[in-house]
Formats: sequence, C-alpha cells, structure tokens
Amino acid sequence: MTQRVFKISGAAIFIMSAERIVKSASLPTSIEPLMFSSNAALAAQSALPVTVWQVGDSAKIRGDALRAREFALQAGVHFEPFAGVMPTQGVIVDALLGIGLSGAVKSPFVEAIAAINQSQLPVFALDIPSGLCSDSGCVLGVAVRANATITFIALKRGMFTADAEN
Repeated sequence: MTQRVFKISGAAIFIMSAERIVKSASLPTSIEPLMFSSNAALAAQSALPVTVWQVGDSAKIRGDALRAREFALQAGVHFEPFAGVMPTQGVIVDALLGIGLSGAVKSPFVEAIAAINQSQLPVFALDIPSGLCSDSGCVLGVAVRANATITFIALKRGMFTADAEN
C-alpha cells in the first residue's frame, strides 16, 4: 500500500510542477528526465511526452529504483542511453542522485551533470539538485544548477547554506 501511495502522490507533484514550468517558460510540452522513476511513467500517462535518459549501467539498478524503472517501461516510457548530449527542447528533470549521496560525484554522473549545466533548457530538480550535499549545501565535486527544486518530506538544510545559492 505504501508504494502505491508514494507513486500517486509523487506523480501528482511531478506532473503539476512540470506542467507549470513548461507553461511558464512557454516551452514545447516535453519532459526529459535523467532518472529512473515511477514519476516518469505517470507523467507519460498524463500525455506529457517523456524520454528517460539512462545514465550508468541499467543492470546495476536494484530495489525501489528497479521497480520504478519496470513501472516506467510498462507504461511505455521511452529510454535512451545518455551519450553526453542533451535534448534541445523541453524541460530537464534532474533525479540522478538523491539525498544519500556521500563523497564526490563519480563518472558517468559527472559527465551527465556537466551536460545538464551546459544545456540551455530549464532544469527542474527533484528533492535536491544532484551533487549538492543535503546537509551542508556543499558541492560534492560537481552539482546540477537547477532553475527550480521541489523537495519532499522536509526542507533540506543544505538548500540554504554554502554553495546551494549558486
């Protein structure tokens, strides 16, 4: 039951937020998430075109991330391997790394974050921008520069300290 509630509430937040960003920026209505998330599947089910950019080896995905990936595949979400090039239209949704990140960001995530930061598209981070320490606000090697972030459960202290402002 908990998993179902998480999917529904996460999807509602994701879809409403993504639609607002797309509309406020006068962008074509497409979403380009770098993530494995049930949110991608539910966004696609809401008629938003979604492509998930696969960063890293999909064979290493376990637990909740694997279940979310399977849910997205069942919903018909299109997956593409990340090859260093970002899309040229839409909104980038950053859900690469979560609040449990410890230590410096490693390859291939360093390259994905660099590509996100070099893109000209709006970037929407889920929970915390990838590469930013949720406790200290310090960049752990490299971090996504998001235009907006939606956080879950509670505000993260790191969003208001150190490097977070940038």
